[in-house]
Amino acid sequence: MGQIEPSDAERYPHLLLAVKEIARFRELPDLPRHLDNLAERKEHAVKTQGDEPQAKTIWCLERLVSVHTEFVSAHNSMRSGDVVDAFDKIERILTDIHLIRGHLNDASGKFGLDLIQNIAWNWVTLLDPPYGISHGSIIKRAYCSICQTKVGIRWPCGHIKGEIYGGQLCFRVIKEAEVIEISPTDRPGSLLLINHRRRMLIRAGMFMELADKLLSPYTFWFPESITDLKQHPKYRDVGRNAKCPCDSGKKRKRCCTDGNLKIKHWDIYIINDHTKRPIHAIKRQPQDAPHAEIRSALPTS
Repeated sequence: MGQIEPSDAERYPHLLLAVKEIARFRELPDLPRHLDNLAERKEHAVKTQGDEPQAKTIWCLERLVSVHTEFVSAHNSMRSGDVVDAFDKIERILTDIHLIRGHLNDASGKFGLDLIQNIAWNWVTLLDPPYGISHGSIIKRAYCSICQTKVGIRWPCGHIKGEIYGGQLCFRVIKEAEVIEISPTDRPGSLLLINHRRRMLIRAGMFMELADKLLSPYTFWFPESITDLKQHPKYRDVGRNAKCPCDSGKKRKRCCTDGNLKIKHWDIYIINDHTKRPIHAIKRQPQDAPHAEIRSALPTS
């Protein structure tokens, strides 16, 4: 059926209110209240009218509501210090945006997909670095989510994976698979790995402070990596045989022998929607060490 344009959604009078509300996302409208009405409209379009394009349009609107709702909720979780929950939501947001882009053209930015995606990846970048693993698997048994038929290379069911049928996304329900390889990646399929959880919890204070400085979940900001050529105070006068201040449990000579002599941090620029210029630079020392924190907030001219 191809991609839907924002103007296509406006052809249906009964969907106009939801479309306008989603387009007002910066004002933080109560979007979830539209979900029940959209579900009823989609069922009517499928069962009564047989209108697949309308059902697909409604599916896109439902996913947009979900993305914006999760995005605001992730921001609130970040502000309250529940950073693991916040990153869990960010992971779902990035997945949903990928799915929506296959069906909706938001090149104009009317529904804010680019803005949300950029901010979400900026949060992930502050995990510094978000390395993880990606699995390569052989799928031995899978079913189509639409017709519940067993599918495979030799047994196509006729439904296209990723397409919308009857207002529902077609995907493969994997019942049995064998992992055959594991590869490192800088954009892991899952952010909630053990090493990422550790970084999330260590840097919770920094994430909280940054989120609190944002006027809105939709306030744009971006990080810039900087390295200062000076030693971190925690490493001064620490002998080679003393325990390393990074809390690894190892001796200094077998751990941070040189890596912490230079302090790497992020300058984080928060962009004012009206002036389109940096209004704050927030510095922090990364390193997966407990001393990572925001150092200062410096107003710029």
